[in-house]
Amino acid sequence: MAKTTTFGAVNTALAQGAAAAYKDYSTDSFNKANQAITKLFEAKQSKEKAEKEKIQNSIQASIAEIGDVDISKTPPEQRDAQFAALNDIRGNVANLENQKYELINKYGFSPNSKEVLDIVNQISQSKQQFGMISKDAETFQAMRQEFIDNGGQYSKGVPIEVQDKLDKLFAKNGQYTTEIINGRQVYKTEDGTVITNEDLQKGYFLKDSKMATYVMDGVDKIYSKGSSGKDFTSTDEMVLGQSIKNEILAGGAERVASMLHDDIFGMNVDLFTDAETAAIEALPFEDQVNQITNKLIGHYKNVYNDGKEAYNSKQSLEGEGDVEIYESFGDVGKIPVAGGYHFKWDGDRYIKVDAGGDTVQPVIEITNARDANRFFKNIKFKS
Repeated sequence: MAKTTTFGAVNTALAQGAAAAYKDYSTDSFNKANQAITKLFEAKQSKEKAEKEKIQNSIQASIAEIGDVDISKTPPEQRDAQFAALNDIRGNVANLENQKYELINKYGFSPNSKEVLDIVNQISQSKQQFGMISKDAETFQAMRQEFIDNGGQYSKGVPIEVQDKLDKLFAKNGQYTTEIINGRQVYKTEDGTVITNEDLQKGYFLKDSKMATYVMDGVDKIYSKGSSGKDFTSTDEMVLGQSIKNEILAGGAERVASMLHDDIFGMNVDLFTDAETAAIEALPFEDQVNQITNKLIGHYKNVYNDGKEAYNSKQSLEGEGDVEIYESFGDVGKIPVAGGYHFKWDGDRYIKVDAGGDTVQPVIEITNARDANRFFKNIKFKS
């Protein structure tokens, strides 16, 4: 039997105790180290999560900048195409934003690098694209409403074939389909005709009823000035000219076009002949405005002179009873005028005819008592 000494037993006990103590120490250190690593990992995860959320929020904010379909400014028949375009653009912007952040965060590109800035430029162009689509729809709706409000009266400067196209687009129910091509609205009529917004705006203008009203109000005022015996001074002429020019400019190119082609005075008499119109259309826009302004001033001067002549005649005839007064417009069937002509009552207006009774060309007609009282010297209508 082997003999165990006291010294050997003590060494064995010390070794076992040391091993147990080391084991306890190692386990504790490992646990602490593991906890530290876990905390670092969790902190990293939390940071990455916060960064991802920040990027996603930034992408969502970028997409939100595109806007939405404004149905109040978009014709009903164009809304589906606009919603589809909006979804495509939103998806494109989201993809581009992700590419941008991938270049910066994954590959270390600077936010000011050419590669990143190229993507930023593409994002901006996509957003602008939807803005143009929305603007196209808003412009179209405003033009159609103006067409409806104006009773569908095109200016005589719009060719018949263009009027036919516009009629199909501006019809109440919209006899056309629409789609987005290269970021712009395109219209297709039932016969297959394709019309762009550029085509629409180049060929579109209505008879400018607002300017016609302005002109006729001016005629009334200037005639009243003359018929009351007041002077029309050079200062009056300068102020009038500036007022006319401002009013023309307020209507833009469409107003100029209407004034060159249409009967502004409401008496079937154009402001310019065809030859004059063609010559003026060849001029720069500012010169066109000046030509129209000068023409109107000349007309207003003639109207003033007519009023002044009526005033002078009234003064000379006062007390002589040479002016015939009628109760209502149309009470006299035939009104003689110079040159052997006369104005014949035609049921609702007076029309100028020759000695044989044939209508004079171009047709000159008077449709209300106000114009008749201004035109005829010795005949007046109360209403």
